[in-house]
Amino acid sequence: MSLIESLTEAQVAINRKDALVGFATAEIVSYIMEDEGLDVEEAFARFYQTKLSTKLEDYDTGYYLESSAYLYEIYQEEQRPGQ
Repeated sequence: MSLIESLTEAQVAINRKDALVGFATAEIVSYIMEDEGLDVEEAFARFYQTKLSTKLEDYDTGYYLESSAYLYEIYQEEQRPGQ
């Protein structure tokens, strides 16, 4: 396998992970909008202030492989007082 083929395969793997992170983020933000009555900008701002958003973007955590519903539960727990 050539260097270019190896780099291409690595890039495809990264792009898939990025896509999964993006999809999960969009779904979580949608849940936030619906449950908290926020517009899209406010919901994104709220989400990006969480530890979950950092963990989701860190491929080593594997969070990008979890369902959006499960990740939203984590978000909700993080929002509880004392968390």
